[in-house]
Amino acid sequence: MSKLNILGLISLIGGVLLIGFQGLATFMGQEGDWKGLNLMDVFGEESFNWIDSIPLLYVKGAANYIAAMPLFILLFCIAALFFIFKMFLKD
Repeated sequence: MSKLNILGLISLIGGVLLIGFQGLATFMGQEGDWKGLNLMDVFGEESFNWIDSIPLLYVKGAANYIAAMPLFILLFCIAALFFIFKMFLKD
């Protein structure tokens, strides 16, 4: 198993675990931090102030979108990228 496969599996498992925790929190009736968790929630909004200094509007929009998207979707996308890279790259 290659490093890209391992990284993809780790990211995929992380996304599944995050969905599991969100589902469990919803099932238990807790209104909490697991709902809609994103990178800005994890690292704090002050960590992403550098995005506002990006001069290209479409790059700034993409960076804001990635920082604000739900974390489990980001993990699934990262896993898919690792698996696609593995298909095209030889180890």
